[in-house]
Amino acid sequence: MSRRTKGRVTRPTGVELYNRLEKEVHDRLVSFLDGKGPILEIGCGDCRHADRLARSLKTRVVGIDISKEKFPVGRGRHCAECIQTDAESVSVVLNEKFAGAVARFVVHELKHPKLVLREVFKVLKGRALVVLADPVKGSTAEQLHNEKYYTVGQMTGFLRWAGFQDVECELLGEGNLAFVLGRKR
Repeated sequence: MSRRTKGRVTRPTGVELYNRLEKEVHDRLVSFLDGKGPILEIGCGDCRHADRLARSLKTRVVGIDISKEKFPVGRGRHCAECIQTDAESVSVVLNEKFAGAVARFVVHELKHPKLVLREVFKVLKGRALVVLADPVKGSTAEQLHNEKYYTVGQMTGFLRWAGFQDVECELLGEGNLAFVLGRKR
């Protein structure tokens, strides 16, 4: 959404766009994953979103991240469980089967996204849903952060390669973010 400033139409700043997209992505995840559980979050960072997702869905959420430096200390107020592990070996570390998986704002940071998604496929129950939400090549994020992002075709291809079916994608935030869904049959 553009805004007017003294007669000019301006695009939202990167921070404004990210904040709006973060809320929209969370709301969509809750809508798609409602009634499902447990849920796996890949690249959970400081575990805040995994915790928020657990509270919103009222289900078990396990977050994984390669670094645990920012994980909350103590479980007292936290609903999600966050584990330090490399996403490329998640099927070896987790013995649990999940009804859904989320990779939110992290696909571009994965060294081998196809391998990670193959591992995720292994820990999902039948009929499970996986959601990738990541900025796309040519997006505002790419211009602001000088990071490498994938095209929609690449992200949908990663899911298909890993074995997911019924892959579909919607672009959000003026075409800046891909919200990609796949199902394990």
